[in-house]
Amino acid sequence: MTGASARLLGRCAVAVFMAACVILGGTEGRVADAASFLRPAISAPVVSVNTDGTVNVVVEVTTVTEDVRYDADDTTRTRKMTSGVYDLRLFRDGQLIGTSTPREKTEQYIRDAPAAVAKDRIAYAKDPKSAVFNTNEDKLWRANNDVFSTVAPNIKILPSAKPGEPSTRAEVTFRNVKLPRDGRAEVEFSAYAFNVDRVKSETVRTTYKIANPEKRQGRAFLISIGVNASENKAFNLKYAANDARKMQEVIGERLNVDANSFSEVIKIPLISDHQTEKFAMVNDARKAVIKGVFAMLAGTSISDAAAEMAKSDKTLAVAFAGSPYFQKIKPVEPEDTVIITYAGHRYADQSGIFYLLPQDIGTDTSKLTTEGIGRMISSDELSLWMQDVTAAKMIMVIDACHSSSAVQGDGFKP
Repeated sequence: MTGASARLLGRCAVAVFMAACVILGGTEGRVADAASFLRPAISAPVVSVNTDGTVNVVVEVTTVTEDVRYDADDTTRTRKMTSGVYDLRLFRDGQLIGTSTPREKTEQYIRDAPAAVAKDRIAYAKDPKSAVFNTNEDKLWRANNDVFSTVAPNIKILPSAKPGEPSTRAEVTFRNVKLPRDGRAEVEFSAYAFNVDRVKSETVRTTYKIANPEKRQGRAFLISIGVNASENKAFNLKYAANDARKMQEVIGERLNVDANSFSEVIKIPLISDHQTEKFAMVNDARKAVIKGVFAMLAGTSISDAAAEMAKSDKTLAVAFAGSPYFQKIKPVEPEDTVIITYAGHRYADQSGIFYLLPQDIGTDTSKLTTEGIGRMISSDELSLWMQDVTAAKMIMVIDACHSSSAVQGDGFKP
């Protein structure tokens, strides 16, 4: 399960609990509580093979409308409610490989979510009885993840069963999905979506038998992130950089023990450290660099990754393109294994999103602000960056200071 998946499922549990609290507040709470269990219908994925050996996967979704009964003022009432269909997700053998939400919309949500959460926190502090099913962050999430309002080449709105009425069905196509080449003879595709209140639908599954299974020896990519030296000295650490180096050394040796396991072990250290006699100042643990590495693992060329980086930092882009560590990165294939380790600070906000703190957190304050959160790497961003990395196995190990996630809100200090 990805970080974003876990966060949303966690939010569902919180939403159900909070619904019980809202019921005490009046009729709207009762309606919201009943409607939250009205979930969209998802069809089993349909798989078709392409000439290049990749496959297309089609998932049909249906928004469900029912008369919802609830009690109000000692009277049983009925209201027509609609589930909606949001954030359809497709998995290959449990690994997230695509969503119905276009990348640019996800990136927009990631940029705007911290400010929305901050507004909700202020509103809740003023009025604890404020709505929990229609917060600013909820509205933002719906606006960016609604399947039926998304205009994208892979989303087809199907004709309505009743002329003159809005359609309730849509097809979402995930194209050119790579199949594993590690000898397995079949693969499972699964999918689910969320309703208007972010409650998960049932998970549907399809087993696809691979006609001519391939078995290739994969490579191992070992990415170790360690942040000792931060732009903000209040966040500096002593041992994170060395932890990352040890991860490169120890795990790298283990991966090389059996030559039959991997054809190549590619080590990518992303370390920010203090100036010492042994190590010069290293500045590779910046957010843009980490993002660029994931982009290259997903198939982006180093020149294109550097060009994207140059939009905000031309000097960094030149250094990135000239680094021997990054020049050796090749796109991950379905038989490869990716191992990511992180040592440094982390933080978790009230909505359940967790953040990793890169080197370039900013120098403006020793407190955690909404602007500062935008400089971090959120679990949503990690999911987005990892989504197109088509590895057979992907492992992430986080060794982070507890102090950065134990305290919530703008009052946080390292």
